[in-house]
Amino acid sequence: MKPLLWSLVVTAVVCSLSLFVTQWMGLADNWRIFVSVFLGVLLGNGCNRWLQRAAH
Repeated sequence: MKPLLWSLVVTAVVCSLSLFVTQWMGLADNWRIFVSVFLGVLLGNGCNRWLQRAAH
């Protein structure tokens, strides 16, 4: 798979997990979405960089 596709997959998975966990913790909806998207993008971006470095 391409690095960009991998990072999108990682972002989606992390967002889903974060939403699930924050819902379980009982956080407000705005915070849940913010935290989930932030973590998803952060990890997706990190994964993308790591894969690009590994490919070279």
